[in-house]
Amino acid sequence: MTQITFRRGAAAVVLLSSFSLLVACSAPENAVVRRCEGSSVSGYDCTLTIERFDKPAFGSLGADYNKREADMSGTIALRSGRAEVTIGSGSPEDLTLTVTPDSPQEVNGPVRIARDISEREGNILIKVTPLEPSEGFSATLTYRD
Repeated sequence: MTQITFRRGAAAVVLLSSFSLLVACSAPENAVVRRCEGSSVSGYDCTLTIERFDKPAFGSLGADYNKREADMSGTIALRSGRAEVTIGSGSPEDLTLTVTPDSPQEVNGPVRIARDISEREGNILIKVTPLEPSEGFSATLTYRD
């Protein structure tokens, strides 16, 4: 049996290193941050945010591989700038909305599910393309697949 012992100084270095890793693990400003709760039975409530972005950002929401569409509702808003938001499977039939601070957009209806046959996974793909430098993207979406 191997026993590992630390001196007090070494333990402090390990703790400080762990803390700095936690601090360094925050999302970049241009990343899509996703938070979801729910289940395939009750549906999912999700919030997606991007702090600042000047190039396209991508996110996805897990969905049932066996379904072709999910019913989705929610609101998409932007604090500054102008952005095009595409929701669906990556096909020409995807829902596309233009969002500005003065014109938040509502989502209400079916969206297509992207299906990865080799992995047997389904996803709702979300692409946010800034039409000018933008800040404060927020999407509050509820969906049931």
